[in-house]
Amino acid sequence: VLERFLRDFKYEMPGIGVHELIVDRALLDDPQAVLDKFAQRGQDASREEAMRELDGFAQEFLEKNKVSLTFSDSAIQALTEKRLEEGQGLKAICRRLFKDYSYGIKLIRSKTGQESLEITDQAIRDPDQFLSDLVVQVYKEG
Repeated sequence: VLERFLRDFKYEMPGIGVHELIVDRALLDDPQAVLDKFAQRGQDASREEAMRELDGFAQEFLEKNKVSLTFSDSAIQALTEKRLEEGQGLKAICRRLFKDYSYGIKLIRSKTGQESLEITDQAIRDPDQFLSDLVVQVYKEG
């Protein structure tokens, strides 16, 4: 009976980072609500971890290029999907995606004085085109 009752937990809990389950009245009354609560906690923890990794990369980028990066929600989502596909950390993915940004960023900064850049999901999908579009825009406006 318990195995059937807890079947969803058996399959869902490892994927959301829950390692302990207390069987109490709340669980017996509404197992889906308890499972949903665990899933939300797992998502929150995953997002916090992602933000720490992205903050670390942004700090490295700032020190190297003198430009601060921020990541849009859509970029964070795209990076999270890439992390699942590639099995790498976000910092490693960002290092790979933006390894050739130094020269373009210096051009933009020297022309505009711009010291910050928002990374969008477009930059994650096609980082070279994203930077190229920024450089072209700066020279069109200048």
